[in-house]
Amino acid sequence: MRITNRTKRICAAAGCVLLSASLVCAVPVAGYATPASEKRAEAEAAYETLTQMQVKLDKASNALVDATAAKKTAQKKVKGAQKKIDKAQKKIEVLQGHLGSRARTMYRSGNTTILDVLFSSTSFQEFATIWGILDQLNQKDAAMVQKTKDLKAEVVKQKKVLDEQEAEAEKQETKCKLAKEEAAKTVDEMTSTYNALDAEAKRLLKEEQEARSRADAEAARRAIEQAQQGSQEEQGDQGEESGSQDTPQESEQPEQQAPESSEPSGGGNQSAVDRAYSMLGRPYQYGAGGTSSFDCSGLVGWAITGSTGHALGSTGTMMGFNRVTNPQPGDICVNDHHCGIYIGGGQMIHAPQTGDVVSISGVHGDMIYVRP
Repeated sequence: MRITNRTKRICAAAGCVLLSASLVCAVPVAGYATPASEKRAEAEAAYETLTQMQVKLDKASNALVDATAAKKTAQKKVKGAQKKIDKAQKKIEVLQGHLGSRARTMYRSGNTTILDVLFSSTSFQEFATIWGILDQLNQKDAAMVQKTKDLKAEVVKQKKVLDEQEAEAEKQETKCKLAKEEAAKTVDEMTSTYNALDAEAKRLLKEEQEARSRADAEAARRAIEQAQQGSQEEQGDQGEESGSQDTPQESEQPEQQAPESSEPSGGGNQSAVDRAYSMLGRPYQYGAGGTSSFDCSGLVGWAITGSTGHALGSTGTMMGFNRVTNPQPGDICVNDHHCGIYIGGGQMIHAPQTGDVVSISGVHGDMIYVRP
């Protein structure tokens, strides 16, 4: 059995497949739970709790402002009622003093008595008129005193209600103050927790990406070595074939090779690479298609087409594009859950995940290369 060039190429491809499979097993990929993804999930859960507690803190702060304003209003009303009470009390004291003075003057210690009024009158009619006037003055003063007392009693009653409202407002203010302090303490604790988890997730992710990049670089190096070795062997085989052309049997029966699998012609999309480079540092946001933020398929769609949104669809759509084995810069690296723009040398530009930004990393070991 003669080993042909095509047979050797098939063996070399099989070797690359086995090498890729071994790297996939050795390096964690995003399809499975990794320490970084687990820590990121914890950080996102902590961030969700932090957001909820921040809302609670905002509500508690607003409630405290309202309660403090209500207390100040109640205190102002109480002070106003007390001023009315003090004013009525002074008026009552003045009127009562006038009445007492007149009674003492007319009936006890004064010079004017009922006899004085009688003897000073020229007639009984004059006496009755003067006495009636004095009596009306006393009654009017007495009515005014009573009216003032009634007003004072009403204001005292109102003040009692206002005192109760002030006490309730102060109670609510204290309650709201405690709620705000508790919410603020929880927010501080959750902020510290989130910051710690976020930092740990980024550290673990960086370690995993570095490990993946090293593995991808090693895979690329071995693939290049195997390709070079295969090229050397092919050149040797071509020499052997040319030297044995005078063999009658081989001349009469040329080898029938099976057609190679079809592959998109051309290759290389520098515009896609340039657009991908221009987005480095933009934040990842799930469902975003540019240009202020991206998810993975949004970035690839923008780089390939220059259109925002998800011009090329999802990773599932891209998995159905024409597969290539000679990837060129501008091709798409994709698996069933992630994608990026290939820039050569085993590297890609991609939008990694929540909390990260568009960046350069090694092509994941389980990715294939496709061309739209």
